[in-house]
Amino acid sequence: MKPAAAFRPTAAARGAAALVVVMVLFFIMSLVAAYASRNLIFEQRTSANNYRSTQALEAAEAGLEWAVAMLNGGRIDAACQPTDDGVSTPFRERYLQPLGNGEIQVRPWPTDTVSLRIRAACVRSASGWVCSCPNSGSPTLSAPGGAGPAPAFRVAFETVAGQPDLVKVVSRGCSSLGNACDASVSAGADAYAEITAQVALTPALTQVPAAALMVRGGLARGDARFVADVPGAVAIYSGGAVTPAITDANLGGPPGTPLVQAVIDRLVVVDSTLSIAANAGLSAGERFFLATFGVPPDALRLQPAVHRLSCGAECRLALQQAADAHPGRILWIDGDLNVGADAPLTLGSAGAPVILVVNGNLNFASGSTATIYGLVYSRGTRLDATGATGVTLHGAAIAEGDTTSTPAGHFEIIGAPQLFYDADLVSRAREIVARQVLDFGSFARVPGSWRDFGS
Repeated sequence: MKPAAAFRPTAAARGAAALVVVMVLFFIMSLVAAYASRNLIFEQRTSANNYRSTQALEAAEAGLEWAVAMLNGGRIDAACQPTDDGVSTPFRERYLQPLGNGEIQVRPWPTDTVSLRIRAACVRSASGWVCSCPNSGSPTLSAPGGAGPAPAFRVAFETVAGQPDLVKVVSRGCSSLGNACDASVSAGADAYAEITAQVALTPALTQVPAAALMVRGGLARGDARFVADVPGAVAIYSGGAVTPAITDANLGGPPGTPLVQAVIDRLVVVDSTLSIAANAGLSAGERFFLATFGVPPDALRLQPAVHRLSCGAECRLALQQAADAHPGRILWIDGDLNVGADAPLTLGSAGAPVILVVNGNLNFASGSTATIYGLVYSRGTRLDATGATGVTLHGAAIAEGDTTSTPAGHFEIIGAPQLFYDADLVSRAREIVARQVLDFGSFARVPGSWRDFGS
């Protein structure tokens, strides 16, 4: 009996089996590819959402930094750009106001039905931020041309309950220009985030000037004339002797007050305690500075609200422009103050004084004319007004003087400037010390203030 023949599939059967296997493998690969694509799409969407939310958060951070910087800036126009037109208000005056008791209030925007907070807003264009800082009403922005998401932010301010000297800055950032950042836009932003931080106003002065001229050491008065315009005021307050001796011709008292010797004695005070010694890593001059401003010179120079300039051989024009563009800010001059005779210099006014810190001497050229309302602090050794047509200071002057005399702090006046102890300007200084006005101080973030992150 012959054995049965072994089964051998035909070529067609083998091809069909291979096709089935290949189809199964392709099906499995398709499932894997579809699952991978699903994960990839999910990851792409997650990445896009993270990108937009991060962009919104970064815009909010930019708005917060921008708002603090603007609070310490000068005059601005409706587009938030610096101007020295003499009419526009600084950012801090546009959005905040003091109540006179040390409390800072957010300036409201009255409408027919309710008072709203005034807001400022900016949108990012290819060339930078384009902003709107209205005096009233809502900010208005336009989407910049060209491709791109055009991130934006808006900032507003709130008072802090129970802490009247603090202000809360609320910054909302948007990944694109939408109604979350600009109410005039109909479309919504892809994402937005909101953060807050508290800021406080640090006063520029810690004490009120005590005389028309305060000198750390002795004074060589030249032909200067000193006037105290209210009873009991002091014309000269020095840490050493005043030479040559003061005469009636050098002093002026309140209107109608006879300059008898008793009055002259009250107008000139010599106090050796002004000539303090170096201590705690600060020189004697720096400690004298510290007593006036509450911080050492290097710290004040770097405060956000201090406007610094270096004017070289002629300072009149640059100083005039700086005072016009930055009212209510400390003007710091690196080096000497040099005023030429090409045109008169007028800084400040009775209602809007200046604080001028000169890291050197005060030099007024022959034939020059200068009138300054406010406080002038000199870190130099002399005031030179030789041949000047007229140099007048209404308010107060403070001088550190030299470091080599005995007692240290000697200051020299050359020429015949006039220094008036102005009661109104000194009252303004008292308001600055008490934080009853927004002038001259710097807004800074409060240590430990928080940030609230929105959606």
